[in-house]
Amino acid sequence: MASLESAGPSGEASGSGDATASAQRQGAEAFYACLTDAGLPAVLNPVDDSDNGDAAVGWETDHTVMERIPGQFSGVSGGEGGAASQEDADAFFAQGEDTYGLVVDGVDHTAQYQQCHESSGYVQPEYPRDPAEEAKQRQASVDATNEWIACARENGYPDLADVQVSSTEPDQWPQATLPLSTTADQLRALLEVCPNFDEDQAREMMSGEATTQDWTVQPSIGFEQPSSDDADSDSDAQFNHLSELVEILYEKQQAFYESQADSGSGSSIRIGS
Repeated sequence: MASLESAGPSGEASGSGDATASAQRQGAEAFYACLTDAGLPAVLNPVDDSDNGDAAVGWETDHTVMERIPGQFSGVSGGEGGAASQEDADAFFAQGEDTYGLVVDGVDHTAQYQQCHESSGYVQPEYPRDPAEEAKQRQASVDATNEWIACARENGYPDLADVQVSSTEPDQWPQATLPLSTTADQLRALLEVCPNFDEDQAREMMSGEATTQDWTVQPSIGFEQPSSDDADSDSDAQFNHLSELVEILYEKQQAFYESQADSGSGSSIRIGS
């Protein structure tokens, strides 16, 4: 999942790079103008001091936003208005990476978002990347997921296969894929013996007893996607069931952070990577 923060320019410092940056900036300005004309809380974030440099379109910090542009990026942000819940975010991304999506403060603005993007020609600036660090984090996620899968195989899911980083799509983050036929009761029972959230570790992080350097990567778990070939009523039922499973997958995590907020401990849930 891509970050929503601004990134540096991807073009060269002179020559053809100037033209590329200027075209990107024009697209960003057009996208921003269209969104704000529609009453959406967009902001324009130049990534350098140049009038023609790259710019990213973001959002005012007091709004909760989930967005997706096919082939470019997707992400979730939450400022003073609070972060989206993990289950809402997962349900949003379960719709697929090849579709547009925009939800602001719980209201769907996808149609306007798509129209503004397609008419503007906006291209998200490239993000600075550390390939070695990304590969290290991805492998840690794979190891944690396979450890969880081993537990699941011993507790009712013997056919669940290990995951590995794809040689053809090395930027993808593999996840365990449970069958959509899994019932709510079956999933809750599985998570009791094979938990996907370490509450003790989270409490230590929030109390300051542990730092991010001590954080153990949690497993990445998902579900088979509903078939688009089914009748509309069956498809709707499958998507509703998928949403229920996703909510169960994160209900202990969400309950923990909500309890911390109620007790005045404060919490911050970062969604995505």
